[in-house]
Amino acid sequence: MKNKIRAIAPVIIALILIVVIIVAGVIVYFVAFATKPSPGPGPGQGFQISKIENYGDLVDYVTHIKYRWTLYEGGETSIGVITFDDLGDETVNGYLCRKFNLLIESNGDINEISGWVLKSDWTTLKKLIYDGTPVPEEYLSMYAGLIESVVFLPYVTFFGRNIDWTQVTSEIGTLTSIGSESRIYGETTLTVYKWRFIPNPIYEPLKDVSSIEVWQGQIGSYYLLTYFDETKKDGDYTRFELLEFTP
Repeated sequence: MKNKIRAIAPVIIALILIVVIIVAGVIVYFVAFATKPSPGPGPGQGFQISKIENYGDLVDYVTHIKYRWTLYEGGETSIGVITFDDLGDETVNGYLCRKFNLLIESNGDINEISGWVLKSDWTTLKKLIYDGTPVPEEYLSMYAGLIESVVFLPYVTFFGRNIDWTQVTSEIGTLTSIGSESRIYGETTLTVYKWRFIPNPIYEPLKDVSSIEVWQGQIGSYYLLTYFDETKKDGDYTRFELLEFTP
């Protein structure tokens, strides 16, 4: 049993590291983006944003996505590149599943995960292979939430609601549109809408933050995070960059 635990430990650590990096950006969701639907930089009043809740929603929307997280802190840089691929239907022990592949590159180390998700509920992992080694069934539930945190992340900031662009008050800071442009992400061209948030220096929860920049693209009824940068006053920063996207 100890050997089994030792074998799966590296990927757990890698996924937790990525999730920790992600958390640095969550403040944008609670501070700059309100909870009620309202007009955003997309199609205007009344537009309903679709919600990605499970792998079924995800694979209806995307077959391939690749993105990079960069964390610069105290003079040291950590980089994680995540690639997700939808590989279609397969049967596992008589259960119809959807296979996916997840490649995690972290500071020069590469881990590859192949997973099979039960199609009847789109959440249960029926099989998982990490770097060529099958993960024991008793550990599958341990992986499920962590993997979802990674593969659903580009949609988290915007899923389930539009953005209330009028909710940022002067006491919190200033949210400003900095334009839009067409950008190419692998095989897909997206129009991205750019916003910059400057915290009020006396707003205590963001007293260490210099600026936050967010870009979003839109395909159909989905918003997709394409760029995020939170820069602190000491020069440290957390950055997300979409690299490739294939519907």
